[in-house]
Amino acid sequence: MDEIFDALWDDQNFRALEEMLNVFCPFEAVGMVHQEIRHAHYLAYILNPNKPHGFGIKPLNAFLRLALGKEIPADSDAQYGDIKIIRERDDIDLRIEIPGGMLQEKAIVLAVELKINAAESAEQLEKYRGIVDRQYRGWDKRYIFLTKHGTAARNSKDRAEWKPMALADLIPKFKEALENKGSGQSVDFFKAYIRMMGRKHLGDKEIKQKAAELWDAHSDVLEILMKYQPDRAKDIMQYLAKNDELLEKLKENTPLEICKTTSSRKILRFHFNAWDSLPGMKAKSSGWVKSQSIIVIEVYIGLKKDIRITYCLDRSGNMDETAEQNRKAIHEKSDHLNLSEWVDQDWAIPPYKNNHNHIHLHKAVLWSRDERKSNSEFSNDIEGIAISIIEKAGEFLKHTFPEYDKVITAVSPETAEHIVAASVGEANPA
Repeated sequence: MDEIFDALWDDQNFRALEEMLNVFCPFEAVGMVHQEIRHAHYLAYILNPNKPHGFGIKPLNAFLRLALGKEIPADSDAQYGDIKIIRERDDIDLRIEIPGGMLQEKAIVLAVELKINAAESAEQLEKYRGIVDRQYRGWDKRYIFLTKHGTAARNSKDRAEWKPMALADLIPKFKEALENKGSGQSVDFFKAYIRMMGRKHLGDKEIKQKAAELWDAHSDVLEILMKYQPDRAKDIMQYLAKNDELLEKLKENTPLEICKTTSSRKILRFHFNAWDSLPGMKAKSSGWVKSQSIIVIEVYIGLKKDIRITYCLDRSGNMDETAEQNRKAIHEKSDHLNLSEWVDQDWAIPPYKNNHNHIHLHKAVLWSRDERKSNSEFSNDIEGIAISIIEKAGEFLKHTFPEYDKVITAVSPETAEHIVAASVGEANPA
């Protein structure tokens, strides 16, 4: 067996792959990889020909060639001071304003909505288009939906207005701006960004080739490694489920009594008696939780094998008309809450659906595999990771609960005495 592993370690492709992946990346160091808002910040900077990055008009022209099929004439003496790259005004990720005569006779504005992992929320693109239409009367207006692989907008009306553009097409075009640039801080950063996008989001062809060659040569040992790959997320959830430390921390950070309800190996659920006791806040029956709550707190394993916390709406049981109306109203009101500081930046609340599926509202990542990789000495300390998760969960609840409590009491108002009475005790524990 040792000889089999030694052959893998000595393989040139293995060493080359390790060198490709084992590099310092400033964007990974600051947690930017999956944070949409930071991608938009960097793109706004690099697209702006008036910023001191040293690439001039080249990155913007790479973008314009894909968006419009044309570019601004490059001239060493040209002045681009009238071009504006506007970031996060009226919640629109990017606006590119180009005055008349520079690209075409008429002034043009490009509104850009960027999505890295999440999808757009209901009516989001329509709202942004309305804002741009009102603010840029007389301009040529274009709408760009920028995603990793050129995904079209979900709504048919939005698809007609918003042109899909792929980062997978844009990033290779950015490499042209690096030609004959040598090295330097700005160049190194730009190269790091391009490499990071390839590794983390778009797929690096060279890495794929090396990996394929390794599988061809060492499939037996790689299958053994896959079979015995540790499941840290599962171990963490088992630890959290075995004791009440998480529950106690959640109790510390809310004024209402929070209790356990039906859970599973991958999901721990909690509910509030005070919320459940309000009119229309419980289902007649539930195939989901014994407490019959239509909204609970979930700590769960996400699709990326991370640990997350969320407010979750149920639709698994038999609901009367009031509960159905409350569920829809909670969704609508929560979608307008401003909780960006404590909520995953890539997350958008999905559209409301009147079906038997649950809906995750605001949520945050408590622990990710990226943290495991960046803290290798800490990766096997399940208790230490769990304690960190518990602290973050408490902070999340502390800062989001007051806003959600306002939503719940607005949707289903009741007397203060009723709420206080209902907050005592533990109903329907798991």
